[in-house]
Formats: sequence, structure tokens, C-alpha cells
Amino acid sequence: MKSVFTLVLSFLVLFATEGIAQKMPGLDKSPADFAYFRTDDGVMARVIYSRPQKNGREIFGSLIPYGKLWRLGANEATILKLYKDATVGGQEVAAGEYAIFATPGETEWEFTLNSQADQWGAYRMDASKNVTSFKVPAGSTDSAVEAFTIMFKEVDGGAHMVTAWDNTMVEVPVKF
Repeated sequence: MKSVFTLVLSFLVLFATEGIAQKMPGLDKSPADFAYFRTDDGVMARVIYSRPQKNGREIFGSLIPYGKLWRLGANEATILKLYKDATVGGQEVAAGEYAIFATPGETEWEFTLNSQADQWGAYRMDASKNVTSFKVPAGSTDSAVEAFTIMFKEVDGGAHMVTAWDNTMVEVPVKF
């Protein structure tokens, strides 16, 4: 009797699990990712962002227009967390969490840090909450980058927050 009960229970769990799995949504087309900058002193900075895909599209100047504020990824606004006071793009910024936006240009990008970290995209960004803005030159990659990517590259005194997508790469200096 115990083995029949175990068998019936096993079938119920199997079919219930399979039914739930069939109702799950597909993978996000722009999955979330994290980038960290760590030193011997611990984590210095973290970025949370979503990674849209190129999918054969022309990105900058087309999908992402030049001169228009962009959330620096997809879905929610990208969040930069500084664990210590830092100089970002030459501007002093207190430790904390910030939404980071970009206004791409052909040869330089303007970045904006906004104190309202949790917001969707750049649609309702309140400019009165901007902490700082700065410009950095835009460069190119050796080959096309399929998924929008943010990473940190260590340099003397800090890091460069590197953003890359399609054939464009931009490096934001961050010093601690």
C-alpha cells in the first residue's frame, strides 16, 4: 500500500510540475546582468542593467537615436551603485545608488547620473534629480558586440566603466 501511495504521489508531483513549467513565460529578450568593480578593499562599484540584443539591427543613430536620452540598456533604468565617494567622468559623486543615462552622439556621449535609481527607462526622468552630467569620447570596437555589455576595466586609481554594443564602445572613468 505504501508503494502505491508513493507512486501516485510521484505522478501528481510530476504532472503538477510539468503543468506549471508549461505556463512559465519565455526568457526575457533583454536579460538583466550585473557588473562589479572589486579591489582588495572590497566592492567599489556595481552596475545593474538589461542586455538588449543587436539582432541584425543598426543600433546607434537608428534604433538608439543620436542626441536622445537613453536608459543605457533596456527595461528599467540602469543603476550604478558607488560603495565609496568617487569621481565619475571628472565629477565628484557621493557614495549611493544612481540611475545612469546616456545621450549618444557620433563622437561623444553625455552621461547623466540621477538620484532616482528605481525608474522605468528614461521616459519620466525628473531632471531636477540629476546629480551630474559629463561627456566622454565614443570609440569603436574591433568587431560587433551582439549583446549590450557593461564591464569594468581596472586602471590606475580606479576603473573605466566600459559600455559596448554593435561597433561602439565608450569608457567612463571612475576614480576612488
